[in-house]
Amino acid sequence: MYKKILSLSLVLLMVFSCFAVSVSAYSPSFESVCENAFINYLKKTGATYDEPLAYFNFLGDAGCLVFQASAFSGDPVAPTEIIGNYRFTARMCMGYCDTNPAGMYAFNGGELMTLKEAYDKGLVDLDLLYESASGNSAIERLSDEEILKNKCKVEFVEEYNIAVEDGVSILGAVKYLNYTVFVARYELPFDGKDPEREFYADGYWFYEGTVADYYTLDNYGNVEKLEETADKGFIDLDEIFPTFSEIGEMHLSGDIDGDKKLTVKDATLIQKYLAKYPEAVETVWTHSINFRVADADLSGLYIDSLNDDSAITINDATYIQKKVARKISDNDRQPFEYGEIIVAVKDEDEKVYTLEDFPEYEFESVERAVYAKDMYILTLKNSGKENVIDAVNSLKYREGVDISYAQPNYLDYYG
Repeated sequence: MYKKILSLSLVLLMVFSCFAVSVSAYSPSFESVCENAFINYLKKTGATYDEPLAYFNFLGDAGCLVFQASAFSGDPVAPTEIIGNYRFTARMCMGYCDTNPAGMYAFNGGELMTLKEAYDKGLVDLDLLYESASGNSAIERLSDEEILKNKCKVEFVEEYNIAVEDGVSILGAVKYLNYTVFVARYELPFDGKDPEREFYADGYWFYEGTVADYYTLDNYGNVEKLEETADKGFIDLDEIFPTFSEIGEMHLSGDIDGDKKLTVKDATLIQKYLAKYPEAVETVWTHSINFRVADADLSGLYIDSLNDDSAITINDATYIQKKVARKISDNDRQPFEYGEIIVAVKDEDEKVYTLEDFPEYEFESVERAVYAKDMYILTLKNSGKENVIDAVNSLKYREGVDISYAQPNYLDYYG
C-alpha cells in the first residue's frame, strides 16, 4: 500500500512540474511585455518601425516597467535625459518625435508613458530602479554638485514660468545653511527683466545681464533674487564672495585693483584717480563696473549720481583707509537675537490668529501688534539668526494666500 501511495505521489509531482514548466515557458517576460506595449503604441500612432525594434533596453521594475526603445534605425547617437537625480543615456537613433519615437518609457497598468511623465506623476521610484538596473550603463546617478544644480534649475524654471527649459543652465550652485546660492544663465529674457544692470548689496557690487544672474533657493523651495535675500540681511555675502566672484560678476566695493580685498593700494588709486593720473583713470574705467567700484562710501547711492563719477571723492579713499584699519565695521542686522517675527495678514481678514494658525514652525507665542490690527508678532521657542531666517522662509508659501508678508520684527527692535 505504501509503495502505491509513493508511486502516485511521484506521478502527481511530475504532472505538476510539467505544468509549472509549461506556464513558465509561456509566461511573457517583462521585456516582451514592454516591447509589445511599445509596438502597439507605434501601430496606433501609425509610425513605421523595424522588426525587431532597432533598439530596446529593459532597465527594470520600480513601480513601473522601465525601458528604452527606438522605432527604427538611423545614425546612432547617445541621447541623454536628466530625470530626478539620474542621467539616462541610450545608444539609439535620436528621435523624440512622431517620425521616430525614441526615448525612455514606463509601462504601468496597461498605460504607456514617457519616464518623465511617470516620474512627475510619482509612479516610479528612480532610486529603486537604479538599484535594480545595477551595471546597466544607461542609468547613472548624478554627482552631488549636479543634483544641486538640477534642483536649482527645476525650481528656477517653475518660479519664473520659463517655457524653454533647455535654454536655462546653472553656472554654479553652493549650499549654505539656510540657502543655496546659484547663478542662472538663460537665452531668452523673461518677466520684463532688463538685459543689463548693476546692483549693490552689503558691501558688494553685482553685474547682471544676458550672461548670468544671481538667485537664492531656500530650504523650502522658494526662489528669489540674491539682492532681495541680502537686503533682508538673511545671507552673509562675505561667505559667498570667494566662490561667486569666480563664477560671475561679484565685486567688493572699493576693490579697485581687483585683488578681492580692501587695501591701502585701493585708497591710493582713488587719490591718483582724483588727481587724473592716466594709469589710475584707466584702471577705474576699465573695471567691469567702471567707476562704481571706486564709490566705496556709496554716496552715489544717495545722491543719485550713478550715471557719472561725481560721487567719487576723497571720502572714498578715507573710507577704505578706515576699513583697512578696522575703524568701520559693518552693521549687523537686528533683531535676529530676539527671535521675533512680524506677520501681516490680509487687510480683509478679520480673523484673530492664534498659535494653531502657524503650525509651520515652533512658535512660543503670538500677539496682535498694538499699532495695527492686521499685524501679529510671533515669538520663537528658540531665538537666533538662523532660526529666525528658517521660520520666515517656512511661511513664504502663504504669502498672497492669507498673509501679506513675514519678516523679522524690525519695528520694535532695530539698532
